[in-house]
Formats: sequence, structure tokens, C-alpha cells
Amino acid sequence: METVEGDRPPNHADLVTWYEQVLVPQSRPVLHRYARRLVPGDPHRAEDLVQETLLRAWRNLASVASSRSPQAWLSRVAHNLSIDHARRVTARPAEVAEDVTATAWQPAESLYDAALDWATLEPALRSLSAVHREALVLVYYQDRTHREVARLLGVPPGTVKSRTHNATRELQRALSRYGVTGTAVH
Repeated sequence: METVEGDRPPNHADLVTWYEQVLVPQSRPVLHRYARRLVPGDPHRAEDLVQETLLRAWRNLASVASSRSPQAWLSRVAHNLSIDHARRVTARPAEVAEDVTATAWQPAESLYDAALDWATLEPALRSLSAVHREALVLVYYQDRTHREVARLLGVPPGTVKSRTHNATRELQRALSRYGVTGTAVH
């Protein structure tokens, strides 16, 4: 690649002419191949890397022109830019698609609803008798079978079924006092 040479130091116009007519046409294809190797599988990022490298060369025309090998200067800048980009990408959280963020908002609403539900449900559960509350919690909230609960409490399975049935009815009445209506789900 040609460099700016001559008896006198180059002025800005000489540097601009050299950049436009020599540096960019000669180095762009080589730089683009190098950038594609730096960021394989991402041709758009490679093009961005070439553009940014040439922009840096434009901003530092005198330095590039006076370097022993302008191509080596450009390659080093492209290499450093690719490293900087990789560091930025790993330093920040991964970007997510818009539709994923919309669903990610749902649990927050569900948590809010759950807190409101619990604020209503907790006093209604406290109003149940201890044996009914215990059977209801073990069967419906801890997802145990009637047989497991019967073994745990030391009572027949029919007693557990009766207690959970009566507990759901009592809970339904207690919740209606708090303004919650609907049928009990078994």
C-alpha cells in the first residue's frame, strides 16, 4: 500500500486525497475480509467494524499516513474495536425480544394478585376450625392425597374427605363475608 511520501510534509488536502484515493480503495477489501474473520457469522457487525475503523483512520489521518504500514494500523484498530465490542456485550445483560418482555411482566401482576388474594384469604382461613383448616391446607395447598393426609393425621381417609368438604363450604361462607363470591373448586 502506498503511503504519503514526498519532500515536504503533507498538508490536510494531501492527506484527504490520499485517504480517498489510496487508503480506502486499497484497504477496504482486505479490512472487510479481516473483520468477517473477527466476527464470524455476523456480516452486519463486520461492516460496522470496517466503517468504524475507517472513521478512526479519518480522524487520525496524520498518524495513519506516517505509520510504517497503514494496513497494520487499520488491522490493529479493527482488532481493538472487536475486543471492545465483545467486552461491552458480555458486561451488560442479554437483550431479550419484545414479546418475551411482555410475558416477563405477567408474573409481577400475578404476584400482586396473589398478595391481594392472600390478604383476603388469610383471615378467612383463620376463621375455620383448626381441624378443618389443617385438612384444607394439607390437601389443597400442599397437594397431598386424602390417604397421605389421613396417615399424617392418624384418622381414616373418609374423615379427611369430610373435613376438606366441610372446610371448603365454611371457607366459601367466610369469603362471601369479605365480598368474594363464586363456587368452591374441588
